[in-house]
Amino acid sequence: MNKIISNQLIFFVLILIIISKWHLIFQSEEFQLSYFELRSFVNYSISLIILFLLMINIQKITINSTVGLYLFGTTLFLILNFIFASPSNSHTFYWIFYSTLVPTFSILVYVNFRDQLNKALNFLFITHLVYSIFVILTILYFAGPFGSNILPVALITQEGYNNILHANTLTNDLLNVLWFSKGYIGWVFLFVSLYYFYIKKSYKTAFFFILFLLFNRTIMVGIIFTLIIFFIYSKYRLLNKYIFLSTLFILILLITFTFFDEIFYIVTSDTRWTLYSLLPYLIYDYPFGIGIGTFSLNETNEMLINKYTNYLFLDNYLSRYLVISKTGWYIPPAPESNIVLFLSDQGIFYLIFLIFIVVKIFNYILLNWNYIDDISKLICTYFMILFIGGIGEDLAYEWIFWLFFGLSLGVYVFYNYKKLD
Repeated sequence: MNKIISNQLIFFVLILIIISKWHLIFQSEEFQLSYFELRSFVNYSISLIILFLLMINIQKITINSTVGLYLFGTTLFLILNFIFASPSNSHTFYWIFYSTLVPTFSILVYVNFRDQLNKALNFLFITHLVYSIFVILTILYFAGPFGSNILPVALITQEGYNNILHANTLTNDLLNVLWFSKGYIGWVFLFVSLYYFYIKKSYKTAFFFILFLLFNRTIMVGIIFTLIIFFIYSKYRLLNKYIFLSTLFILILLITFTFFDEIFYIVTSDTRWTLYSLLPYLIYDYPFGIGIGTFSLNETNEMLINKYTNYLFLDNYLSRYLVISKTGWYIPPAPESNIVLFLSDQGIFYLIFLIFIVVKIFNYILLNWNYIDDISKLICTYFMILFIGGIGEDLAYEWIFWLFFGLSLGVYVFYNYKKLD
């Protein structure tokens, strides 16, 4: 009986976790379900289902030394956060679920409920393929003949790409922004592309969907660095790797020096520049973080502005966003990056610890890549891009980040035990 209930609930909750991230109707603070704000209702529902599934399947949970180290370290840093910082109680509640229970649940699913996981991912592929085709058809219909008013521009400028994936701009407000937007649809297109690549073995189709990600900077950074990592772990001769990476490094330096003024302005006028500039001061003054979930609070933002604004180079940022001088938000209240989020929430030591765990896991997985099945390759590649893409996007308070982290842990645990057998 427990197995039947688990199978149905696992299929349901996996779909709910991913859809609640990718579809903006779940992100809307205006959409109400009875007396509940929908996003909170969905989050609480996911939490309760995961907790219930862990309780009725507790004997099936598989934990090895690396997972044990991760759970111990995460708990330790949570305790240190209460001692040396001032965490938000509500965010701490979700943080416990995100960072400990969701990965544990994901390991349980990967090791013991692979059929349900495969069915859920297949279902999501079908629904999001339809969703992606809808976006493409919308572009072709509203952006001139075959999208000609936007598509060429999108391959040249960031603004053109922004217009593609903001539905209200593209359709002159006929479709509300809730339908799709650049950030969320990018992860949908990536999932569809990876599914075509690993499961369907349709490489041309995978490449077609990747084209729509060319100017999604977060995802492209993740893809580029993931490809470099795969190249480093490939079977090419060490000399060939050295020549390629050295050539790439020199090429980047040449481009940087040739277009230094333009690149410097683009970088320093972005909101993330302000946040990255803040990091050395946060590392020095708050080695254990400011407190989980407190970065976006008004009082925290005011404290950071009063304490550090004079030390930051903001000229280009303020010249690009003139409204900033009027509002006084010299330091954006949103972290815009997992690096900023982790450092501000829990400090430099936690970030180093998390990177160590991720590197340990993926070092093992990449060394044994040829022995891993295709669905596991999809999961691990997706999380690698998700993790590296966190340089430019704050994803750590999202179910999907910890779900794919936990599934990657599940791959590590499963093949580690399989190899021992």
